[in-house]
Amino acid sequence: MLYCRSIFSQYWTGHCPVFQYNGKHYKQLHGTAMGSPVSVVIAEIVMQNIEERALSTCRQTIPLWLRYVDDTFTAVRHDEIDAFHNHLNEQNTDIQFTREVEENGKLPFLDCLVNSGEERERKIHNDNDNKDRLIYLSTEVSLLNRTMEHQGNFSSGQGHEDELFDPLSYKIMVITFFSVIFAFGFLGNVSVLGTILKLKQLRNPCGFLIGTIALADLGVALVAAPLRIADLYLKGWPFGGALCRLIVPLQDVLVCVSVVTHSTIAWERYRATVTPFKPRLSATRIKFVILGIWVSCYIFSGLPLVIPLKLLPFNGALHCLPAWSDLYRRIYEIYLVLVFIVAQLIIQSYAYVSIIRTLKTKSDVIEMVEKDRKISTASGASIPFNSGAPCTAMVVRMKRKRKLVKMLLVLVTGFQICHLPRGVTMLYREFADPVLITPAFNYIDLVALALYYLKHVINPLILFTMSEDFRSGMELICGCYNEKKRSKSDTESTKLVTTRLEDTPVLERRVNTLETTV
Repeated sequence: MLYCRSIFSQYWTGHCPVFQYNGKHYKQLHGTAMGSPVSVVIAEIVMQNIEERALSTCRQTIPLWLRYVDDTFTAVRHDEIDAFHNHLNEQNTDIQFTREVEENGKLPFLDCLVNSGEERERKIHNDNDNKDRLIYLSTEVSLLNRTMEHQGNFSSGQGHEDELFDPLSYKIMVITFFSVIFAFGFLGNVSVLGTILKLKQLRNPCGFLIGTIALADLGVALVAAPLRIADLYLKGWPFGGALCRLIVPLQDVLVCVSVVTHSTIAWERYRATVTPFKPRLSATRIKFVILGIWVSCYIFSGLPLVIPLKLLPFNGALHCLPAWSDLYRRIYEIYLVLVFIVAQLIIQSYAYVSIIRTLKTKSDVIEMVEKDRKISTASGASIPFNSGAPCTAMVVRMKRKRKLVKMLLVLVTGFQICHLPRGVTMLYREFADPVLITPAFNYIDLVALALYYLKHVINPLILFTMSEDFRSGMELICGCYNEKKRSKSDTESTKLVTTRLEDTPVLERRVNTLETTV
């Protein structure tokens, strides 16, 4: 009998989708195949539908609702547990929830032991039937703010063994850092935009594209920096659902505009240097290109984030959070890194390597022509009077191109140094084993985030340091301001002199006039 049951069990488990629960075998009658990759996606879709209907029609107030696929972590009043449990099971008769209630202030959830005491404690908890499975969870406001949210959550509690900063130090650090980003980002990028508008020689395709980067960096300084400071004091998201879907994706859009514009500058310089006989971009065409950059960046980076963003309850307040599955989030992160970091780096590297090779070749040709001309002069051969003028003009033009390319190379190198670490740490935090997320990595992640925001401040410094045009434009702006102050001061002095002359007698007025003439 035992032998027959063993044969039956082997056949049953080998050929039928079954599982065991409480000592009994169950056979799957309908639904997706267990273990299939599509099952996770279908389960996520079904659970999203159930939770939306359950939470929107629930009579109880649910201060906390967290879900990972089909496992939920919920805070409910003790006298409303049964009512809420029954309400959940009424949503779909084929899907019924079981529950576990905290004991002595502790509740195991997803291999973690949650402690509801005043001091937060984190401990890995393994069920007897799942000792080899560890799940790493993270909840972020947006992909751009993951590290600061992570450190903020750590610093807001006590007794955490991996805490990097105490709450007061964390607040001081955040306020100081983002105040610097706001102040220097605003002053520097406004100066760049003003210089481009003031100087006619900077109102060319390359100048307009540099202005686009300055405008995007100015947006980050005015939007992202104040929001990060406000996060320390605001409870939840008080600005409503419309601004949630507008402001949070705008941060991603601004960053993508900046990186794509750097690639567009590389492409424009490639056309002007490597293929000089192609028609150049006019001011009108470059404006359409810039408009296309903004629209495409919103479609391909902002819109995928707009769709899942919702106001979700968390810790007794509404927060602007993306309601998406782990699969969707990971696909989105990989997509951002591949399209807006890796692909752009390849485009920029290819363009500037080609530009440098072309400039070197042209320089060699000019040197050979100059050398031949000097040899001909020394040998006494007849040379036309203006034969050296075209070559001299080419040398001047070549020097200007070299300076411009050198400045653009420094710009794009500084941008990538600040931009690349953020993508690497973001993917590492998402896909690495949780055991490898050590305090040392948290420090590295924090430095990567600081560089990520600093890149919106360094461009004006590079431009005004390396470009004579930008320096002269800044001097012109300051000179105009001083000239206005001087002319205003002269006008006031003239008024004072006129008033005094009118008040003096005629004889004294003549004497003053003579003295002035002398």
